[in-house]
Amino acid sequence: METEELFCSVCNLAVKQEEDICPHCGSDLSEFEGESPSEKKYKTLIRIKEGIKIFTSLIGAGLVIGLLYGIFLKDMTIIAESITSLIEIAMLLIFFEFIGLFIDLEQNTRTQIKILNKLLKK
Repeated sequence: METEELFCSVCNLAVKQEEDICPHCGSDLSEFEGESPSEKKYKTLIRIKEGIKIFTSLIGAGLVIGLLYGIFLKDMTIIAESITSLIEIAMLLIFFEFIGLFIDLEQNTRTQIKILNKLLKK
């Protein structure tokens, strides 16, 4: 029965399943079991990204209510400020989506390295 080869999340070199410490770079392999390397490396950044998305979504909902209120009152100042703030919130959400994109790109790069390591061993 063939066992799945494991790779260090720091140096991406092959390690044995029973290893607790990477023999190549000395990283602790058991610290974040079950998580992808990106989740291990960028755990705090991912949490901040998710928190900001929730926070900005709530603010965005309030701004939509403010925009509707401004339209109801026919107050151009409220309408203009609401639209400007909604654009700023959208830009912030786009920025944090780019952070997620870069994390995904790194994970894809790690996957490609693993595949290349397997191909080179054959």
